[in-house]
Amino acid sequence: MSRQNRISLYKIRRGIPINCNLVGGFTLVEVLVAVVVFGLLLGGVSTLAVYSLQFTDNYKNSVKAALLAQEGIELIREARDTNRLNGDSWLQGITNPSGIPCGKLSPNRGCFVEVNTSNGNITFQQCPGSPPLNFGNGDSGCPFIEFDPVMKLYGNNGTEITSFQRTIHVIEFSSPSALQVRVMITWTTRFGPRKLIVQDTLTDWQ
Repeated sequence: MSRQNRISLYKIRRGIPINCNLVGGFTLVEVLVAVVVFGLLLGGVSTLAVYSLQFTDNYKNSVKAALLAQEGIELIREARDTNRLNGDSWLQGITNPSGIPCGKLSPNRGCFVEVNTSNGNITFQQCPGSPPLNFGNGDSGCPFIEFDPVMKLYGNNGTEITSFQRTIHVIEFSSPSALQVRVMITWTTRFGPRKLIVQDTLTDWQ
């Protein structure tokens, strides 16, 4: 016990008035200031943690979406090459006949792709839902992409349903023979809906 505290205790026992300013401790103002400062620091740390989680979540899903979108374009490219190697129309099964399933229809729902993992056959099917306006956010009507945890593959034969939807739209040009391919990936996170669009132009290489 310090000398000052021993003197104060002696005065209290003897009934002698003491000067309160000499007794150690915090005033109410000091406590309130400390609480406010601690609250500001805690709020800043919490905000930083939320932004960090949001950035990590957006980055991870954006990378997946970019890969899924690029895969959609590559599957169109592979279908074109297979058609030519088989002597078929270069857009057979993509827009033929009559613009089905991925061509510009009214309404244009776009299409999704299925890959047969046993023989590698690629099939395009028209999405059953209502079309998103100008590739806007929202449910495109295409099925959600599934994930196979055993094969580590995304597709339509997995056991885990993801939050990603892939919609493929194509527009055919006659002169020169070319195809504009747009792939939209939409998904929903805890922070709201997201979308990514990748576009490429393919030509009839024959």
